[in-house]
Amino acid sequence: MVIDYRPNLHIVPDNIKLSFGSGKDSQIYYDGSDTFWDLQAVGTGGLMLALADSFPSPDSGLHIWNGSAGAVSAEAGAEFIIETDGNARIQFLTPNSANAFILFGDADSNLSALFGYSHANNRFDFRFEGATRLLYSANTFQFQEETTLGTTAGDLILDPSGDVDLNTNAVKSGQTNGGVIESNELTLADAGKGQLVAGDANAHALVLIFDQTNTTFAMYLLDGGDNSVSEIHDPSTSYTPTEDNDTTTNIYWDAGNSRYEINNETGAQATYTAWVLRV
Repeated sequence: MVIDYRPNLHIVPDNIKLSFGSGKDSQIYYDGSDTFWDLQAVGTGGLMLALADSFPSPDSGLHIWNGSAGAVSAEAGAEFIIETDGNARIQFLTPNSANAFILFGDADSNLSALFGYSHANNRFDFRFEGATRLLYSANTFQFQEETTLGTTAGDLILDPSGDVDLNTNAVKSGQTNGGVIESNELTLADAGKGQLVAGDANAHALVLIFDQTNTTFAMYLLDGGDNSVSEIHDPSTSYTPTEDNDTTTNIYWDAGNSRYEINNETGAQATYTAWVLRV
């Protein structure tokens, strides 16, 4: 072994170990390719990296200490511990065009999951099993696939300070005695026709329809098949339950297309909003 301390301390050859403790418990050495700090060559224990005075023994693994958190010890399985008497922080610094990631791996894949932040997109990405599952940016959660929100016990409660806006065509109940609530908007030329409810001759639905152009509304029961449209409420008598009635809006079953249709015969283009409860 040669020790050359001019101008720096230099120990050669490779694999010469700097050992600490009466039993050479902890060792530092370079093997020609990599540098090792073997904390438990003989003994046991962790590594304390002390950034402040009066530090204790490490709890386990690598313990970075910058003040006491109080009368608490790290969880026994923790490999990396940051302790301070104030706020604890871990920071990633990258160029603006780069991303920061936390990666998770196992024996099946060294990239089983990933959590990352993109500065260019101002967005968090959640990925696992090789695909992006969720994108989170300011004011926006974007699931990247069909997603179930549920609980293993108790109710799922939405308690916003404002409204709950559903920008969708359908809200479905998965219960066997539940139904489907649909909201549709159709703009039809005079004599134009459009789908109100798709289905078969056994379809059952309750419809509330509003003519935005002529500010009329009505409620109808659709009870499956021909001659099955029943008026519940039509205060302006502006709707009829059969096809091709002039000056009104017509709601009827179209057997050829297997659907309930809306037919505008008001004499001009009209825009309708329909709320449909199907059971």
